[in-house]
Amino acid sequence: MAIHDNISEGDTVDIIGFGRGVSTVHILRAGAKKVNAYEAASDMITLGTDTLKRNVDSNTAKVEIKNAVVGEPVDVYGDYSDADFISPGELSMSDVFVLDCEGAETDILSNLGTYPNTIICETHPTKGAPPEAIVDILEDEYETSIREHKLSEHPTKIVVGHRKV
Repeated sequence: MAIHDNISEGDTVDIIGFGRGVSTVHILRAGAKKVNAYEAASDMITLGTDTLKRNVDSNTAKVEIKNAVVGEPVDVYGDYSDADFISPGELSMSDVFVLDCEGAETDILSNLGTYPNTIICETHPTKGAPPEAIVDILEDEYETSIREHKLSEHPTKIVVGHRKV
């Protein structure tokens, strides 16, 4: 899994698209010391928080969940009328960005203010975020690879970028 292969003990991680919290569980299990999670839909935050409590209750203090839309909302799973809006340029300086934000990936990556060491991006071709577009955005700053992700019922591709030295 891309998360376990690319997050190291002690990393700070921003995840955009907290959703049901499953990726955050994996991020914590990979050794992240702090997770800043962004989710637009408050109903999803409730589900994700429950997932954390059931799977990593001793680590939930390491997670700060923000009810926020980062960049442009493309396909939000639920009502986001109470969410804050955050420009991608306002994101914290973390070691790793994980993006699973249903089509908003290209907008977010095109407008980053700071560049993390690693980006892990689930792509959504039918929502305007194909892997090729993600690679094109990252190619000046990152060495990229594309990985198959077949764990869900809808196989997709994950773009992993490591900052060029």
